[in-house]
Amino acid sequence: MRSPVPALVRTGFACALALAALAGCSKKTTAPSSRPLPEGTQNGTVLMMGWPEQASIWFTVADPGTPETPSDDFVYQLASDYWQDPAGVRSATLDMTQSNQLQAFRVGSDGNVVELFDFLLPPSLRFIGRDMDLYEFEDLSPPATPTYTGRGAINGVVTPTSPVSNVIKVTGPITDNLDFTPAPKGAANDSVLNIQFTEDPRAAFYVLEINSANDILGNGSSYSNERRLRAIPAPLQPGTRPLQSFILLMPAGSGLTGFNATISSGFWPLAFYVRVTAFDSDGQMVNRVNDYFVSPGRDGNLNLRTFEPIGGAVEMLDPYPNPTDPVEVPPTIPRDEAFAILASVSGPQEPQVVHHLSSRPAASGPVAPGMREAFERLAREERLSTERLRSDMAAVRAQLENPAAAPARSGRSAGVRPH
Repeated sequence: MRSPVPALVRTGFACALALAALAGCSKKTTAPSSRPLPEGTQNGTVLMMGWPEQASIWFTVADPGTPETPSDDFVYQLASDYWQDPAGVRSATLDMTQSNQLQAFRVGSDGNVVELFDFLLPPSLRFIGRDMDLYEFEDLSPPATPTYTGRGAINGVVTPTSPVSNVIKVTGPITDNLDFTPAPKGAANDSVLNIQFTEDPRAAFYVLEINSANDILGNGSSYSNERRLRAIPAPLQPGTRPLQSFILLMPAGSGLTGFNATISSGFWPLAFYVRVTAFDSDGQMVNRVNDYFVSPGRDGNLNLRTFEPIGGAVEMLDPYPNPTDPVEVPPTIPRDEAFAILASVSGPQEPQVVHHLSSRPAASGPVAPGMREAFERLAREERLSTERLRSDMAAVRAQLENPAAAPARSGRSAGVRPH
């Protein structure tokens, strides 16, 4: 049974990501017979998602001391980040059952499931008080059409009634161009957190995560490293795991209406970080919000601008701004605008350096007093309750089982910022 203590997130180590550290993982206890799905029950509270590893691009543009002449700007640095392996396929599973382990399966070429690992996965995140665990793995040798499912286990034991996830199929890249429509900074006298975004017509559902942006709004290596970690594709934030966050599941067609909540706090301004990830009816990530943070720098006579993705968007609320010293608007731009800048300057257009970030350990980040108060306020929203998350997950699972019953979609195409 999970603890009822609310609003904490604890981190674990998903040994499947390393694949070598088998000693700390529980061994399998039963193996399924040849079948297209593992034996168990479909209870609608285990949701698996998948996506291919994909380059997260960041770059620096140099101006040789002539800001009035942008035509002589050039690419100073261009690099890409991956989580573990460019050829890998990653998966994340949200589990709201009583299971404390996950048995991962690949669907073979004969249509039957085979165990992906010879051990059971432990949670990589346990949301204490939220009745939910997160399981993650990466298939480093995926087949031509990677297809997976999973089954919950309790203390190494699976039974005919163990919960079984949906089947996911990963067949294409992530488009990476949804737009978060609220401005990076709210207007004076506005204390409403607005969560709205443009839609992808392929989406069956969206996964949203709301937490603090404090760890990415600054200059220096620690802020830069955190931005790059958060930019790695995943439904929930990689990198520093937040002590407080909220997760929503939203159906297709709900992006423009979105979600909003009035924030009460004795501390202003407050900067929120919002991840929005789109998944299709195969449980495959197809698109996401991925704004870029722009930071200045210098190297001798060169003026530098570094563009780093953040894997989401920033929304700052400052209803009572200081008229003589207002807080600056977060320097973020949409992903497509960042790539237009890259294409407009001379120099290489393909990364010269590749980094792998999975070896960087995740940690629980501190919560500032103002954000703690804001999140206590958000915890009272029915839309963010555990019961609502469970209901929304069951609705998503039902839709994945019957895609023809999908809700009406927004008429706005993906990647277009409304005016």
